[in-house]
Amino acid sequence: MTEAKNFIRKHLNIILSLVAFILTISAVYTGSFMSTLETVSVGSVATKRYVAPRDIVDTEETEKLKNEARANTGVLYKRDPEVSKKTVSDIEEFFNTLDENEASYLNPENETKPEISFNVPVVMKDEDITAYYNLSKEERAKYKNYIIYVVNEIYLEGTTTETLQRSKEQAWEMIEKRGYNYSLEKTAISLIDNTLKACIIIDNEATLLAREQSAEKVPDVIVRKNQKIVDEGEIITEKIYNLLLEANLINTGNETNFIPFLGSVLIILLIFTETLIFLKLKKKLDQNKRLILFSVYVLSIILLSVFSNGKYIYALPLGIFSMAVALFIGTGTAIILNLYLCIIGNLIVGGNMEFMLYFIMIGTFQALIIKYTEKRSSLVKVAFAISVLSFITLLSIGVFTENGYSDQLLKNSLYAMLSSLLTVFIVVGSTPIWENAFHIETPGRLLEFTNPDNKILRKLMIEAPGTYHHSLIVANLAENAAHAIGANPVLCRVAAYYHDIGKTTYPLYFSENQGANNVHDAIRPIDSARVIMEHTKLGVKLAEEYNLPESIKKIIEEHHGNTLVKYFYYKALKESPNENIDENIFRYKGNPPSSVESAIVMLADTVEAAVRSYVTNGKTMDEIEQLIDSLIKDKLDDNQLSKCPLRICDLETIKLSFLKVFKGMYHGRISYPSKEEIKKAAEHDTKNTENSETKQQASDNGAAKKEDSVYKSDSNDEKVKADHEKMNEIFKG
Repeated sequence: MTEAKNFIRKHLNIILSLVAFILTISAVYTGSFMSTLETVSVGSVATKRYVAPRDIVDTEETEKLKNEARANTGVLYKRDPEVSKKTVSDIEEFFNTLDENEASYLNPENETKPEISFNVPVVMKDEDITAYYNLSKEERAKYKNYIIYVVNEIYLEGTTTETLQRSKEQAWEMIEKRGYNYSLEKTAISLIDNTLKACIIIDNEATLLAREQSAEKVPDVIVRKNQKIVDEGEIITEKIYNLLLEANLINTGNETNFIPFLGSVLIILLIFTETLIFLKLKKKLDQNKRLILFSVYVLSIILLSVFSNGKYIYALPLGIFSMAVALFIGTGTAIILNLYLCIIGNLIVGGNMEFMLYFIMIGTFQALIIKYTEKRSSLVKVAFAISVLSFITLLSIGVFTENGYSDQLLKNSLYAMLSSLLTVFIVVGSTPIWENAFHIETPGRLLEFTNPDNKILRKLMIEAPGTYHHSLIVANLAENAAHAIGANPVLCRVAAYYHDIGKTTYPLYFSENQGANNVHDAIRPIDSARVIMEHTKLGVKLAEEYNLPESIKKIIEEHHGNTLVKYFYYKALKESPNENIDENIFRYKGNPPSSVESAIVMLADTVEAAVRSYVTNGKTMDEIEQLIDSLIKDKLDDNQLSKCPLRICDLETIKLSFLKVFKGMYHGRISYPSKEEIKKAAEHDTKNTENSETKQQASDNGAAKKEDSVYKSDSNDEKVKADHEKMNEIFKG
């Protein structure tokens, strides 16, 4: 079993390609393109005269007459003897219950009368029960037997669902004529009302049999040999279309020609070869993405086969392929593969150029626009945009290929519009199913883990608040860097949130969560290092416990690589200068980052902690930039970035993105004047009042200048000048 799994895993690409190729060949073989007969559709114009090659049955007209015969056959009824037996049994059980409870009910020692539960929903008041118990045994028997007699009389006449109420009223009249007192009469009427049922019911089997016998008596409507089915230039209705199919006069997908089929096989082989080369050159797809690509392709081929001979070909939801591939694999891949799929689809549906042009164009639109559904607020807008584009695209192509407008073209365009609208909701609505089935990590799925109410994030926030704050800053740094170099910003942000969740196990062993006391002062450096290094393993364990995506677990495991815990290594060297201390003991046991996103989180994590320490010591931004340079160089020299596809130019871009964030966080602020400074300025202004005339003149001159410009700047920065001009306009106003 294990060997089989290993074989499948090793040769998965070949297996999936062969299955897809065979399925595609089968779809083309059974598709309309291979047929030697003419393809027609309901609503089209017959290009020639069709006559019956033999006597054929007009199944549609025959079935119509049979249905009329069935409808004209009345309903048959039957008497159900079990109904009367059940009614009599219920009445007898009712009176048995009354008799069994007589002793307890009439017991003078009972302070309250016990409730009597009957098998039928008859409610008896105290006076009703007492009235019955006042009867002698003979009178009770006569009373019960008369009620049963009335019921049997009604059943002899027969009761149906429609006559049931009238039968009950007849029974009530018989009871009333008997002359019982009010309580006994009311009890009898209520008992009959709740037990009397319809004894004559519809005999479904007999009715169905009678109707089928009537239908069988209807003779088949025959179209005689050489009788005209449709003439050239006439519209092909659904009835005519079915007759043509019955006579095998149009394409049914069964008549094939070997030469066109061989050509289609070669075309498909070339397309598959190009696709495999493209996927290999584009990027290596993991097993999950290969499986989802295979599944969506198979689904598309099945849909093409189902719709290939139908009249609603433009209602085909082929956009499922381009949109799903764009969401789960990539937009560029979706556009290229949709082109190949449309060529194959054209072979299946019958060489319809209009079909191929439409699905190539709308598939490209769908692949480009579907990404915007990552925001739920945009879903309706995207669906509306794609549906409108579908309508316009097919209408435009149809006007060109048909050299004009027609009602059928409008109908097809409306079908395409509605299909595209529904396809968007189907694809987006089924995204969680695809994600869970194939473990695909879309931005939407990753963003679910950024919710602060997530259990593990709340655990981090409460138990390790310093680490939580550190993770937020690392997330901002990593996301900004990912945007700058074209990596996955959502993955970087989410992974940064969780990269240090292992610290929640021993939060006080990490400086950002410590107060005045440092627990590491009381333990050996090697023990401190072990606790620090353990947080990556504990983080992976928590990630598995809380079902975090694989990519996040990978980054948690790799965000320290196998770097050296320098502080405690140097502390150990200092405390034990005469000992030979193995550096490897003080290194993390993880692997260096294997992806760009993992490397970005590593750099952001390293830089944030170091810069925070630098800022508290009053360092300038120039010094911070030098620090970041040294930290990145240190990672390079330590071979921590050797396994990820980062370029040297990317590292410079990442550094600049980090600096941009830090400048926003640690920007300078204007110092506010103290009370003493304000008081001194006020005193200085009082001493200068003697020169008021001179000040007044200067003020007037200043006002004149203010009208000209409130703000002036010698800066060469165009943005600063523009801002000053805006402020001048505000003050002038």
